[in-house]
Amino acid sequence: MPEGVASQMAISSYLAVFIVLLLTYPVAVVVINLMLYCNEQRKRWSRRINWAYLILILVMLFMHMQTEVFYGRELLDWIQSPNT
Repeated sequence: MPEGVASQMAISSYLAVFIVLLLTYPVAVVVINLMLYCNEQRKRWSRRINWAYLILILVMLFMHMQTEVFYGRELLDWIQSPNT
């Protein structure tokens, strides 16, 4: 990589969704607890929200980690090249 030429960087949209999920989770739990009066329904819907958020967060984290390997490849090749 010549001096003054930077590698193209990209922000993963998966990371953005991951951050949005982390920020909206407490709000969703509070809304569910305020909307439902019956304890059984509250527990059932809280459990569903917890599992849904857990699965979505893990999928977004996994997909984000996969895209970072792709976007960082050019920089790694430049660092490991013997003609630097």
